[in-house]
Amino acid sequence: QITSTGTVAHSPVKMEAKTVVEALSLTKLNDFLPEEVRISLKDGQLYLDLDVTAEQNQDEFKANFFGGLGIENFNLRDPLGDGELLSWDSLNVRGITGAVMPLQLQIKEVSLDGYRAQILVNSDGEVNLASVTARRAEEVNADTDPVVAKNNDLSEESLSSDQRGQEESSVDGPAPLPDISVETITLQGGTVTFTDHNLAKAFNTTMYELGGRVSGLSSKKEIQADIDLRGELENHSPLTITGKIDPLRENFYTDLSIKFNDIDLVPMTPYAGTYLGYTVDKGKLYLDLSYRIEDNYITAQNRVMIDQFTFGETVASEKATSLPVSLAVALLKDSSGEIHLDVPVAGDLQDPNFSVIGTVFGVLKNVLVKAATAPFALLGSMFGGGEEFSNVTFAPGSAEISDDQQQKLVELADMLSKRPALTLELSGYVDREREPEPYRQLQLQEMLRRQKAAEMEDAGKELQNLAEITLSPEEYPEYLTMVYKNAEFPRPRNALGMLKNLPPGEMEKLLLANIRAGDEQLKQLATARVHAVRDTLYGADDEIKQQIFLKNVDVFNPPAGAVPSRVDFGIIAK
Repeated sequence: QITSTGTVAHSPVKMEAKTVVEALSLTKLNDFLPEEVRISLKDGQLYLDLDVTAEQNQDEFKANFFGGLGIENFNLRDPLGDGELLSWDSLNVRGITGAVMPLQLQIKEVSLDGYRAQILVNSDGEVNLASVTARRAEEVNADTDPVVAKNNDLSEESLSSDQRGQEESSVDGPAPLPDISVETITLQGGTVTFTDHNLAKAFNTTMYELGGRVSGLSSKKEIQADIDLRGELENHSPLTITGKIDPLRENFYTDLSIKFNDIDLVPMTPYAGTYLGYTVDKGKLYLDLSYRIEDNYITAQNRVMIDQFTFGETVASEKATSLPVSLAVALLKDSSGEIHLDVPVAGDLQDPNFSVIGTVFGVLKNVLVKAATAPFALLGSMFGGGEEFSNVTFAPGSAEISDDQQQKLVELADMLSKRPALTLELSGYVDREREPEPYRQLQLQEMLRRQKAAEMEDAGKELQNLAEITLSPEEYPEYLTMVYKNAEFPRPRNALGMLKNLPPGEMEKLLLANIRAGDEQLKQLATARVHAVRDTLYGADDEIKQQIFLKNVDVFNPPAGAVPSRVDFGIIAK
């Protein structure tokens, strides 16, 4: 039923009218929708109570209106299926006052109750929200037909300079924004469903009881609206959105804090299986996001915490990444089973090469790439250090760990203790070409220190650590002679069979020449290096013993590196 009462005069125009609409069926509007619009109204009734006054005074026309409207049982059909795209029980707009020429609109209250929205991705990857409008055939042809495209490109160029000047002069700049304000928007009882059929196994999830309040919307630049929205994913994971927003001004403004807690990740298995190649055994997700957009520039902070995330069985998928996601998870997961990620984003929204989602996923991909190519660099960066933890280097011929390398191992032990899901493999290497001579020199020095240690023991003196025993220049020839005399290799003798007295340099040469430094001894040196590293790690933290393994490798064939004399670390996930 439509009722309109009032008075009207045509010269000059003057009108006072009251219009009441009761339950006007919105489905009758389907015939008026453009052909390229793929949605249709399935249900809905319009209720309107509006007072309008209009008056013409010479060259000035004034019109004002006030009242309210409501739309009940609204149902908009999904463009990709027969289901609902958007529906609600009731939408009420109260306290409408406004004017035209120029446009002014003030609304006291908007309330939306019992609304439902469905976001659908079909098997071809089409999203229903993005499929509301279908491009006309002539538009598609214009894009693909080079002749049409060229003509379109030249249409602007074909204008004469006078024509362009006339068009430009007719534009005095952008029109001022209309004065629009909405005191309060209230949302209650919302349900949003997301379904994705573009996976091997369909994914479905629902947000329930989505509601809240937006207050103080205004097109005036100095005024921002307060927003407080809340909901629950699958009725147990709370969502809160708070902050300020101003969608009505010329340059969109927002400053929002978004928190999503206790999201169970097991239902995400269809995505994990398709893109990561694993099912999800357990895990929960917590999001703490802050987004600020002003003058088309965005600054955002994405703080993510994943608790007790655990992969299950492998899933065969052509779309799954080849990157080591299980290793990345083990690297990121701390001793409490938590993964903490902080992904900042900043950029110009008008830049066609900038994408918020693309930036976030780019950072996550970089984490996976780093886990594959430089896991220790990733591990070190997480602990605030820039040190290279992939190996420990040694002086040629030596199995002793220097002070700086000792400190590196202490830090590595601390990292392992905080990443119990990681396993460390130790591989020792030697340089067959360059190490034999330094090895002999160090072996001779050790023989001299042992000789001095034996004398100290015979004299009843307190023994020092063998590595701390030193020989003065005066002591060196004495102990060198003792070692030479005790040696078991053939030495020069006189006619009576007694050892000849040789200069220290000659004795040293003979001793060095008879110290074996072949493959067997170098293999033992590589083993000694691995044991030294292992024992140092054990000494730093006894709890990590089960995480450390020795690996059998070709000790003479180290991977490419600056120093062949080293122990390499390999890291894998348990």
